Amino acid sequence: MVTNGGARLVGRKPTGRAAVFFDRDGVLAIPEIRDGKSFAVRRLEDFAVYADAQESVRRVKALGAIAVVVTNQPDVGNGLVGRAIVEDMHQRLRLMVPVDAVYACYHTRADNCGCRKPKPG
Repeated sequence: MVTNGGARLVGRKPTGRAAVFFDRDGVLAIPEIRDGKSFAVRRLEDFAVYADAQESVRRVKALGAIAVVVTNQPDVGNGLVGRAIVEDMHQRLRLMVPVDAVYACYHTRADNCGCRKPKPG
């Protein structure tokens, strides 16, 4: 695992190959819907991926690209879920879907960090 400030990389180091970047919640992982809005789940037992997530990532990899997940997880910075739980979710994601790496920003929007997407850091 490589750490860069608040962002964490889980997986292999970059290879110089083409990459496709996937958001986690609502793209690969099934979000929780509250009041008609999409939110990241907060409990490991609620974490699940879409039925076609694995095949979608496999298709990208079959084209020769690496598959990278990038995700903002401000619930950690807001104290609503523990970082270890979110990291367990990322490990579960990697077991279920053949992604090469997971980058996560655990800061809140107010932190104005450099690793929060869509910033390039």
